[in-house]
Amino acid sequence: MDIEKIIEDVKKKNTLNREAYVALFLDDYQNICFGLAVKLRNCISINVYDASKNCLGYIHFSKFTDSVTCLDVIYTYHDNRGQGIGKQMNNLMNYFLKEDTCKFIYGSYDPQQLSDDKKNGIFCSTEELESRARYFYEKNGFKIVDYDEFYNNSNKYKELKDDLIKPLVNFGVDEKIIFKKFDREKDYGYKKCGDLLIHESLSMLNDKNLEKDIIKISR
Repeated sequence: MDIEKIIEDVKKKNTLNREAYVALFLDDYQNICFGLAVKLRNCISINVYDASKNCLGYIHFSKFTDSVTCLDVIYTYHDNRGQGIGKQMNNLMNYFLKEDTCKFIYGSYDPQQLSDDKKNGIFCSTEELESRARYFYEKNGFKIVDYDEFYNNSNKYKELKDDLIKPLVNFGVDEKIIFKKFDREKDYGYKKCGDLLIHESLSMLNDKNLEKDIIKISR
């Protein structure tokens, strides 16, 4: 595997001379993956690719206020679920937020199947989408609350502000909110080497030649 060539090709995708980083990590099956993070003003978009440069999923998040980051969307394509792709995209978001003033992450809870999968003839039941979404968010530290519950019992949710929540709810189908307090002290496993981000999972590589290549390009 020509790691340098893959990184070069990945960085050509949609960067348009913007600030960009390539992240390397292993999925849960020890397949090497590449995340292309592109920063534009207060927004960061990350697309994740496999070694064949197929897109596995994507995440977009943006600065809402000085203390609140909005998780606009996080989506793993159906065929790539269960491999830890979403977990690593969440880790990457948290890594970038450590450099920011973020205290809370808000988002609209919207467990839909996006058109990218539907175009390929993949249709999941509402129950499956709801189950997967709830499992993912709760496993990654998010709380899910119905807007009406928040509105009627706002004293229970002091970290949420109504004027910030309303714009998010307008995008949500079920009018539910996801939120969590950002943990700035936690280590999210990434180390910056130039414009390359190396995840600690790569230490589990069984391919010594591949390991040497990664060490070489990260110096």
